[in-house]
Amino acid sequence: MADNNEVDEILKAIIGDSPTRPIRLEQKWQAEYIGKTSIPCDLVVLPMENQVAVVERKRNRVVIYGDEGKELHVLDNEEISDLKEPTALAMMEHRLLLADAKMIHFINVSQWLEDRVWQPKGRAASDFSAIYGMCVSSANNEVILTDVSRNPTVTAWDLDYERQKHSLKAPKDRPFRKPNHVAASPDGFTYVSDCEAHCVYVFDKKGKFVNYLGSKNNAEGQLIYPVGVDVTNKGEVLVCDPPTGKVALYNSKGEYRYPLLDHLDGVHQPVAARFYNGKIAVTEEILEHHKDKNYVRLFEIVTKKGKK
Repeated sequence: MADNNEVDEILKAIIGDSPTRPIRLEQKWQAEYIGKTSIPCDLVVLPMENQVAVVERKRNRVVIYGDEGKELHVLDNEEISDLKEPTALAMMEHRLLLADAKMIHFINVSQWLEDRVWQPKGRAASDFSAIYGMCVSSANNEVILTDVSRNPTVTAWDLDYERQKHSLKAPKDRPFRKPNHVAASPDGFTYVSDCEAHCVYVFDKKGKFVNYLGSKNNAEGQLIYPVGVDVTNKGEVLVCDPPTGKVALYNSKGEYRYPLLDHLDGVHQPVAARFYNGKIAVTEEILEHHKDKNYVRLFEIVTKKGKK
């Protein structure tokens, strides 16, 4: 794996002063799914080098990929109890956290065994009936969940005691409508994408609303239907916007820079993306000629001087 200095240099290449993309990306591998039952809706990078876990909601499983897109392992109902339409993945130390509509499953990645199950409890029976997004905030020692049920919520939880710490509140003039993916920065800020509010909400380490990225517009830097969101170690924000076919890059100040991935890279409808060690893993859901054709792709950043 790349050391910290190497990663820093890669990130410096990405956030250079040029308003145009100062790097190009080279696709290393792709996995292709055909059919409506194969929907790769989220992914996460595992601590093992070059391994990516992808959750397939309709097929009730998680697929682990290694080099060249080779399928290494599958987690399904035989290994995970009461799994029903999983939606989100996150890493916490050497545990893979897998969320379905109502539960969080903890999986030991060294043995691929489920060793804990946790069901968030709300005030009403209908609370946390449609968990969609999840991330771990190491800075705040908490897990953050988005719920897209009748009353959309974003909540932060203390996993040590399985209790809710606080809720993240959107501003009254732009409330949550369908909060999807969520990501946490190294300094404790939280980013929540909302496809129907057409923006990404930004909250500080105390869960207070700060700002939002984008609005419904075709202009550069605006977002039509933001879904996937990720934050680099330097605080840059990646946002997947399927209608525009872009993975948009914003700097740590929330300023739009450029599309990190788009149709020039063969990406058309990105749903989720993860940046790590100079590589970007991305999932797509594409409807072509009345047939779903979904992909998981891995790209490597290439500069003018060669690969980093």
